[in-house]
Amino acid sequence: MILNMDDISLIAIARCVPVLVVTLNNAIILYASSQANAMFGYLDGELIGYDLHRLISPEKRDRHRQHFKDYSADPTIRFIGTEKLIQFEGYTLKEKIFPAAIGLYPTFIAGQRAVVATIIRLTNG
Repeated sequence: MILNMDDISLIAIARCVPVLVVTLNNAIILYASSQANAMFGYLDGELIGYDLHRLISPEKRDRHRQHFKDYSADPTIRFIGTEKLIQFEGYTLKEKIFPAAIGLYPTFIAGQRAVVATIIRLTNG
C-alpha cells in the first residue's frame, strides 16, 4: 500500500522523531517534538519560546551563536555532526552533554524564515 500525503499527518510524523523548528532571525524555538523535549530533559511544550542556545553547553554557546548567525545569512540544507571535524553536542536540562548529528532544513513558517532541525543522539542515556 502506498500512502499519499493526504493520508499522513505531518504533525503525527514530527511527534515520532526529535525535531525542533527555530526562527532564523532570533534563534527562538517555535516547535519542539515530544522526542526532542525528552532528549534534552524537558517536558512536552517546555522548549517552545526558549532560545536555541540554551541547548548548547555554556562553553560553546558564543561560538554556536556565531555559527547560527552565519547560517542564518545563507541557510541551506546541511548536516552537522556527521564528520569528525564538525562535532555537535547537545546540552540537557540536567547539564549533561551528549554527541549528536543534526540535519538542517530551511523553510518559511507563518511568514518567518525558520529552520527545521532533526536531531539524532549518538549515544544512549
